[in-house]
Amino acid sequence: DLLREAQTNNVALEKTTLEYTLRQKADTLASALAADPFNLTKLKAVTSSLLIVKQMPFPVVLWSPQNSIYAIKRQFYQITNNKAKAGDVSAQAWVKAFRELCELLSVRVD
Repeated sequence: DLLREAQTNNVALEKTTLEYTLRQKADTLASALAADPFNLTKLKAVTSSLLIVKQMPFPVVLWSPQNSIYAIKRQFYQITNNKAKAGDVSAQAWVKAFRELCELLSVRVD
């Protein structure tokens, strides 16, 4: 909402500081998820932060969160996806949320 208001009122954003802050926040959240990869609350927090990042009128460097998420993918995705296909409801929820996160970060899952 604040971003839309700033755009509507032609408020110039301090891009360098804002990019740094958003990048650090995404990195912190992704690192927290990497430490607890099956925590859906943490997974959704990373996703929420990236939804905000994607609305910015400037690019935000996301290589560090991408690396964290890719590491989770390599270690846990296939096993969890197999559980999801076998009917595990919590695995299905995780796979769905994780796929959404990977899409935001342009991390290929299959």
